[in-house]
Formats: sequence, structure tokens, C-alpha cells
Amino acid sequence: IGPVLSPFMNKEKVTNFCNEFNKLSKNYKNNLPLRVLLCLFFDNTFFFLIKGINASLVLKLILNIE
Repeated sequence: IGPVLSPFMNKEKVTNFCNEFNKLSKNYKNNLPLRVLLCLFFDNTFFFLIKGINASLVLKLILNIE
């Protein structure tokens, strides 16, 4: 979580997010950037959705283009 979101999430929420994210993203290859939609609510809850890997990155990986 970068500096943009850290004012909105306390340490406990960041820890909870990281734990949940790690559980849900364990099936993805390491070091691949994932697109994530993160919603923070006023009642101190959050929701996130892993959208997966960008299509252009998948094509680059398949075609061995850097």
C-alpha cells in the first residue's frame, strides 16, 4: 500500500488487507503486477477485487517481448 492509501488505512487494516490479498493471490506467478480494485468504506471496512494480469503483459510474456 503506497503513500496515497496509507492515510486512509491504519496499521490493522493494512495488515488485514495484506493477509487477505496474499491468500487470494497465491495462485498467481510471483513478481507479476496484478490489477486490483480496492474500495474503502466509511465504516472502516474494505473490499477488493483482483482483476488479474493486464492483457498486454500476457501477450508480451507469451511472445517473449520485454
